Amino acid sequence: GDVDGDGSLDSGDSRDISLYLYGDLEFTPEQKSAADYDGNGVITHEDARAISFTLVGDSKEEAIRRAQRGVFVPESNESCDNMMEGYMRYNSSAKVMQYCNGSTWTNL
Repeated sequence: GDVDGDGSLDSGDSRDISLYLYGDLEFTPEQKSAADYDGNGVITHEDARAISFTLVGDSKEEAIRRAQRGVFVPESNESCDNMMEGYMRYNSSAKVMQYCNGSTWTNL
């Protein structure tokens, strides 16, 4: 997350990711690696938002989940709770799309 390499995570890192995504800033390979805050291999606005959520006190994991709220997630054994509410996934064994309503994975 420390895109500017100043040794700390701050709002400038989030801003720099947004500038990069809009084409107004170039990144070195090291900066690209740092900008992929959620580690999914793609730099997105969710990375910038997750950094902002981390700065206001969320753990990195919580911040990433909040930033990606409503984003498709791979099928996993992850429980459906208030942190996952709004997420969607494909359940390959049941061959259905599901969403988390805050307590249960529900078929669409």
